Amino acid sequence: MEFKVKGNTIELPSGKSVAFEYPISEAIEVDGVFVVRLRVPVDPMLNENVCAVDSDGCSLWCVPPIGPLLERSRFVRIGNAGSLVRLINVDGKTFDLEARSGNVVSAYYRR
Repeated sequence: MEFKVKGNTIELPSGKSVAFEYPISEAIEVDGVFVVRLRVPVDPMLNENVCAVDSDGCSLWCVPPIGPLLERSRFVRIGNAGSLVRLINVDGKTFDLEARSGNVVSAYYRR
């Protein structure tokens, strides 16, 4: 599906637009779900910089703070992994999530 990113806004194929608090660094579409990685202030402990919306612009999920403090690191890359969303944090840990729910399917370090 075709979408456009302009600053902190994503324009969806439905004609709806969604604005976020911070500029969008990266955006992908996985099975009708639009996932954005936000350019938040540089803080290696801030990992709440990825959110997903549906084609109508309704919020589906945002990454919450996860795990103990030592595991919290901002995400620096997002991508498609088949029907999953792949998130990679600054420490190199990879998370595969269900696109619609945001539930973590697997977490591992890439070699």
